[in-house]
Amino acid sequence: MCVFSGIFCRLRNWTCAYHYAQGLPANGTATGSAQGFGGVVSVTLTLENGEITNVAVVAAHESAMFAAPVISRVNADMIRLNTASIDIVSGATVTSVAVNQAAADALNQIISQ
Repeated sequence: MCVFSGIFCRLRNWTCAYHYAQGLPANGTATGSAQGFGGVVSVTLTLENGEITNVAVVAAHESAMFAAPVISRVNADMIRLNTASIDIVSGATVTSVAVNQAAADALNQIISQ
């Protein structure tokens, strides 16, 4: 279930897995990727019954100093909020955006199955 109303999710342009998956196959695991500052960032996301149950950054060719604050919060924040996007981390904007894009790519792959 979404912790926000569907309207709020759409107004904020969040990729809420619960609302995104309504009426669509909502189970699976996929790995998405996006271009980060130092290279490709890959995120593996698992969706069960429309809820994100696991998220892992499996590859990030980013500077550890910038990537660590982003990567450390991905799993907990995406699961807690059931969304494929987290807040942008100051000083790690490109990495934050890449993680969000990679997670959205993985979610799209699951939904498209």
